[in-house]
Amino acid sequence: MGQKREARGAGGTSGPRKQDRAGRSTASGDSTTAATLQAALNFAKLGYPVLPLYGIADGRCTCRSDCSSPGKHPHADFALHGKDDATTSAKLIKHWFDRCPSLNYGICIDSLPVVDIDPRNGGDKAWRQLLGTKHALPHTWTVATGGGGQHLLFSAPEGSVPTGKLTRGVDLKAAGGYIVGVGSLHISCKRYRWFADCGWDEAELCPLPEWIADVIQEIKKPTKVSNWTPRDAAYFEELVAPAANGERHERVAKLLGHLFGAQYPNRGVLVRLVISHVRLTYPDLTGFSDDEIVRMAQDFARRDDQKRGTP
Repeated sequence: MGQKREARGAGGTSGPRKQDRAGRSTASGDSTTAATLQAALNFAKLGYPVLPLYGIADGRCTCRSDCSSPGKHPHADFALHGKDDATTSAKLIKHWFDRCPSLNYGICIDSLPVVDIDPRNGGDKAWRQLLGTKHALPHTWTVATGGGGQHLLFSAPEGSVPTGKLTRGVDLKAAGGYIVGVGSLHISCKRYRWFADCGWDEAELCPLPEWIADVIQEIKKPTKVSNWTPRDAAYFEELVAPAANGERHERVAKLLGHLFGAQYPNRGVLVRLVISHVRLTYPDLTGFSDDEIVRMAQDFARRDDQKRGTP
């Protein structure tokens, strides 16, 4: 599965369709909408809840032109509570598309783990390299995303599925998330499509290979640090303090040694380096004080502590 196959449409037809300014097929807008709707209904019938997403029209998201996640976020008219409004009700799904034929849709993946490969971040090459050192990949449902990537879908094993980064540009997604569904329109005006021989009518939904979960678990293991000595606040203050002639080389060496040698470099040192970088790189920058940079750093630190489970 490391090699790309020709992609097919949501309903099984091959070849791209030209798009009009409303994001519909010029050959048959109704048939394109019908194929996307049918794909959403198929996932719902299989027990995977779907949710309505804003579509793409005139080359931008139908929510607003400056959207940061075009065609990928819940439609406020139908999913006020976001993913919590996902459903398997065919009646409700048809109502969404009747009201707004240009909709995209999302698939909840709580029980449908997905390997998401993003070539824009080098994911295609990194994924091939990872496959070369691990086990073979089964022939499972596989989607060509509108952005040129791939979604590899699997059935969930018993118990929880670890999520996170497998390698550069490749993530394992599962419980709590959703993916954009087959037939939906990407901001590139390309639709999400099944790869040839990899749709639900041609391939089985294979169980998530154990080695994929093992890679995540290995990455998340804490790194053991040897020969590490705790430092007091005065030491870190000295690292970033101005140095006299004759001391600069030693000071820079200590600073680099700390940054590269510590498992978690001192945050105060990192913030001081960021402030110095901003002042040197943007000497004419006004209205952006050192205190504001510190507040931003504190916000990032809180979120990082929450992710790590640090009290």
